[in-house]
Amino acid sequence: MHGSGTYIDPLGSHCRNIQDYQIPEDAKVVSSYSYPQRTRMHLMRACVAFYIVGLGFLFICLFTGISGCWRRSAMLILVTGILLLFSTLFLAGSIAVWHGVDYLQKEVIGIDASFESIRKLINDNTMIGYGWSYMISWIGIGFILISSILMLAAYRAIREEERDEYDKKRMPYIMPNYYDKTAMMPYTYANYGYPYPTYGYSGAYGPPGNSYYGYLTYAR
Repeated sequence: MHGSGTYIDPLGSHCRNIQDYQIPEDAKVVSSYSYPQRTRMHLMRACVAFYIVGLGFLFICLFTGISGCWRRSAMLILVTGILLLFSTLFLAGSIAVWHGVDYLQKEVIGIDASFESIRKLINDNTMIGYGWSYMISWIGIGFILISSILMLAAYRAIREEERDEYDKKRMPYIMPNYYDKTAMMPYTYANYGYPYPTYGYSGAYGPPGNSYYGYLTYAR
């Protein structure tokens, strides 16, 4: 809306600064607010706070993401993905709160009672729309969400790669847990270099002439 108190920004849009945040708070002005006006004031503050927190998460992700990709650190990439997700939530929450402020202004608070007689004239000569910055904001939030998903996917891929490398290094050290009984050596003095003759046992230890102990006869 063009009119008194507006100015043109560097991109050519007409802007008007809103002074209803009350930071610092003016007790006299705030005491005259109705309940919807107080709610609107707090929502406006929350909108700015959410936006600042979301940008703060993005600033941290700038360092953790670069460091994680440079060092191929799965943990840093995971942290970056989670922080990007939090940034998406806070930035989207900021716009959602802004819509709440807009709803209170249009539907609950409305215009001053002294202008009720010319409400139709005001509505007919006022155009309300969302500018390019609003669209760019949602597009940017969408890209941040995609970045978060890609970072989490990269974390999973790196973990699987590390697991495969670990399995490849571990395979040569895996020994079979069984023994080939046919390859067992019989127990005789000759196995230890003694020149003494072997003795045969009979009866419970095996057939006559057997030169091995009974409990090792299966190894012949």
